[in-house]
Amino acid sequence: MSGTNSTDPRITAAIEAGRIPKEISIAWLEESRDKPATGAIIFVTLLTGLVVLFRIASRAFVLRRTGLDDWLALLGLVSASYHPRFGQQDPDPLPFTQALLIAFVVLDIQSIDVGSGRHYDYIIYVLTPEEVNHSEIVDFAAHIVYTVALLVCRVSGLTFYHRICSIHRGFRLAIRILMGVLVAGFLPQLFLIIFHCAPVTGLWPYTQTNNWQEGVEDYQCLPWGLVYSVNSAVSLFCDFLLFGIPLAMIRMLDLPRKRRLQLACILLPGIL
Repeated sequence: MSGTNSTDPRITAAIEAGRIPKEISIAWLEESRDKPATGAIIFVTLLTGLVVLFRIASRAFVLRRTGLDDWLALLGLVSASYHPRFGQQDPDPLPFTQALLIAFVVLDIQSIDVGSGRHYDYIIYVLTPEEVNHSEIVDFAAHIVYTVALLVCRVSGLTFYHRICSIHRGFRLAIRILMGVLVAGFLPQLFLIIFHCAPVTGLWPYTQTNNWQEGVEDYQCLPWGLVYSVNSAVSLFCDFLLFGIPLAMIRMLDLPRKRRLQLACILLPGIL
């Protein structure tokens, strides 16, 4: 280990405890992008909040009409709720999505503070076993929240398309079928995260790579890469299906090319 002084108290404690091998430099362990990552997360969260505020302002001062959905959308930035949208009784998942966003951001920042975003050597040699376990549990919770948030976002988009296609029976049926497909894809994603180990745990002690972690012999776990790959493939498939709804809607309309392009600019960004 080159160098013996560090500005990071965790690294200093690890050096004093003799946990860091000689071939690992302190400069390597001190490399961190925690602050830029945290700043980017906070920026995106604030940007989302501004979008909700601008939505309310535009309806209040341009359309001169606000509804319960607008104010509950604002409330949804800090709490979960459902509300009737546009005078209908269908629940709108938007506020719940905002609540999930806040929960996910809090878990992300907490995970970064624990040290999950640092080099793998930092996690192995610097963090204590208790800190490693805590970081994995936070990451476990964050993935559950993220998976649920993806489903709610997609359902929110389908709810919007279902409303504007109220007079077209074919589209309404297709949207309902797609809703079932999204839920069917969501369940294995969620179950893979929750039941990635036997017995069930919030830790990720995959024994073939985490043989340095205490207690790994107590669990039989799926590879973390396998869980990621399957969930990402299912998520991509659902996104492609969802993307087809506005494309089909635009294609069936008898409009000039310019108007179709304008409509695409309105509908398609919502898929992203």
